[in-house]
Amino acid sequence: MFNYPRELAYKIGDGYLAIHDCDEGFDYSFYDMDFNLIDGGVYDDIELNIYEAIHEVAEFDDGFSIWDRENVEKVDYEDLTEKAENIELSKVVGTVKYSDVTNEFVISSPLFKDANLPLYTNREGEKFVFGFGNLGGGTNVWNFLDETNNDYTNVAHISDTGELKLLVDNLPDTAKKALEEKATEIRSEIETQMKMPDPNVTLDEMFDYGYTALELLPLSKERALELYNEDLTIYALYPDDSEGMVFELSEFEEHEGYFGIEVVDWEKYLDLQKMKEHQWSLSSQEEKAFVERKDESFAIYQLKSGTEFRDYRFTGAEELERMGKEIDRDNYNLIYTDGLQNVENVSHALECLYYDFNHDKPDDFIGHSLSVSDTVAINMNGAVSYHYVDTVGFKELEHFVAPNPDNHLTGEKIATPRGNFFLTSLSKEEMQAQGYGVHHNSDDGRYAIMGNGTIAYAVANENPLKNAEISTEQNFNMIDGTLNNQPTVAELEHDAKNGKPISLMDLLDATRREQKQQPKVKKEKQAQSKSAEMER
Repeated sequence: MFNYPRELAYKIGDGYLAIHDCDEGFDYSFYDMDFNLIDGGVYDDIELNIYEAIHEVAEFDDGFSIWDRENVEKVDYEDLTEKAENIELSKVVGTVKYSDVTNEFVISSPLFKDANLPLYTNREGEKFVFGFGNLGGGTNVWNFLDETNNDYTNVAHISDTGELKLLVDNLPDTAKKALEEKATEIRSEIETQMKMPDPNVTLDEMFDYGYTALELLPLSKERALELYNEDLTIYALYPDDSEGMVFELSEFEEHEGYFGIEVVDWEKYLDLQKMKEHQWSLSSQEEKAFVERKDESFAIYQLKSGTEFRDYRFTGAEELERMGKEIDRDNYNLIYTDGLQNVENVSHALECLYYDFNHDKPDDFIGHSLSVSDTVAINMNGAVSYHYVDTVGFKELEHFVAPNPDNHLTGEKIATPRGNFFLTSLSKEEMQAQGYGVHHNSDDGRYAIMGNGTIAYAVANENPLKNAEISTEQNFNMIDGTLNNQPTVAELEHDAKNGKPISLMDLLDATRREQKQQPKVKKEKQAQSKSAEMER
């Protein structure tokens, strides 16, 4: 069997071709006459021999023809590739010069647009110029001035999470400091790009504490307890770079250092929160549908994510009251809703739900196990009630979801000089509790127009004439549903005679009022005499 060479090089026209076999097929490179790389790649066909591969790859570039015998010359493969590598190295390294700014030797590098790359020298005189590359799984750091097996020597590695690992022992202290600053820069970028699990603890603080394995992100004790109660795996971190999984609540009190959560678990948690927020964007329709359901059903509300809800999370109702905090619907996401089956009453429904959503959660449920600070709504017998999951049992909430005026429209529109407004059956007190204020009243005083700065509704006044009376009565004790103190016809005529202008509408209204107030005279029909009838 013929043994084909594993590597070959040719001068072809105004350039060079170098090729060698590899696991995928054949690795090839084209160079110009100055040994600058102009093209290359891998021809992935292991069935070809090296000569057939040359024929295939040479056809890729119109400027070369391997079969142009007059312009083809075989050259030494090692010599060609070494010259090409030296050209690439010279592009990176450039020239060494002294910097008056940094008081150190630097290298002017044409490859980086004449940027100055620091030159580090250890006590033995070994020189280092660092290059950085993302080759998957973090950042590799190599020394441009040292080669091993035709490749730059790796001197350090910085993980995706900013953990620095030195691969050689001969780095000078200035070089180590530069790499540590680079790792810190990467960690800062991570904290900027990634939402950290605890904004009160930084990666650098964890490093100073003595824990540097960045597979875990740092947590304070308070934040760790919150995430633990959301069924996430939490670790206690120790200054000797070790960690231990937390199994019991008592371990939080016993441990005095930082806690941590795995990066993978935290990313999954963030994805889950995004799912919840997406579901929240649809929940106003779902919430309305739940309230309007005719069958027995339930809904589960859980606190929104975010440190601003830290004091609310897993806190009993009595403790919230002591802190002056309210159980507010705006702090919650609607997480889940479904029908109820085989329940006897509200208490029985709550007991069943607590068990099911701790021991047998539905597959499509994305929330955490039903816990203290959650709220459960029960739609039963045509009424919806809301129940806070307390430290012991449930506490019914009188005001959790405020009634929506849109859900209580009568279908009637009230016309006023300032526009037409839909009439809601909610009371003024219910509207005021939601931040609505009285804007104006209808002319007849029967309706108050109430708005919140965005939308306005008409609401029936309890005493239709009360608002009209307020504008005319001189004595508020006389507000009784009857308009008093309005001008009489005589008063208006007196004003007109004295040259005081009067409103014709006021005069007309006064005339009509007085006509209505005059007693009606009963006219009796008198029967005609029989003689009169006979005369007719």
